[in-house]
Amino acid sequence: NKHDAKIKYIIENSFTAFYLFVAIIMGHLCWKRYPIFADMFLIRKEIRISLLIILIILIGVIIIVTFIIISGDYKVFLLSLIFIQIGYCSLMYLMTIYGQKAEKIKHEKRKKLLRVNGDKVTWNEIISTKEGYEQFLKFLQKELSAENLLFVTEYVQLKNALLTIESLQKRIVEDLQLTYDLELPESIPTALITQEFKDEIKEIDISDEQTLNEIVFKATNLLFCKYLHGNSMLEVNISSKSRKFMVSVFDTGDG
Repeated sequence: NKHDAKIKYIIENSFTAFYLFVAIIMGHLCWKRYPIFADMFLIRKEIRISLLIILIILIGVIIIVTFIIISGDYKVFLLSLIFIQIGYCSLMYLMTIYGQKAEKIKHEKRKKLLRVNGDKVTWNEIISTKEGYEQFLKFLQKELSAENLLFVTEYVQLKNALLTIESLQKRIVEDLQLTYDLELPESIPTALITQEFKDEIKEIDISDEQTLNEIVFKATNLLFCKYLHGNSMLEVNISSKSRKFMVSVFDTGDG
């Protein structure tokens, strides 16, 4: 009878709304965990659009269920089926055609990036952009040498953090003549070594030179162990003279 059919359609639509809601929660967790930077295949953007489509479907199903409950006209259930199918078709389009179009758009951006007003830009200018940094990192990954850019990135981040302390500025720039600098994209996450250094600096009196030196040594030693130590998994190639000097400063024999 009509009453049983109404209950059936309400239950079916309610179940559909429930698993759509669960899909949104799970998708949101994946979206939050997926890295913002170096998203070579636009996965994060695709997840966001997918969540938006699923949310629209969910709202439509809720409206239809509410209408059935209030009006008792269960025939609108057909509208929910059509609405859901349109949503699924949109998701399939997103997973196929959209990916191809997005790659084409990225290719055009890369071509524009290499020329500004007809003039070739420098490596530093390319690296300063999110797109340029990602593409160069992608190239280095293919060449099995991504650690070089990662080292330069962490070095610049840590150096900039050190330069925020007035007492260290003269020692770094004038005494050690560490003038190399590189503008990095703002979207690059702060490396753990630099973040820990910033957190520790907040907890001390920077006028206490001994404590400050200990924290600076700890941070620079971690960077040395990560990229310059002979046993490092991410060892970068530097001159033998420079490596010997740094080993004499940092290496305690603990490996």
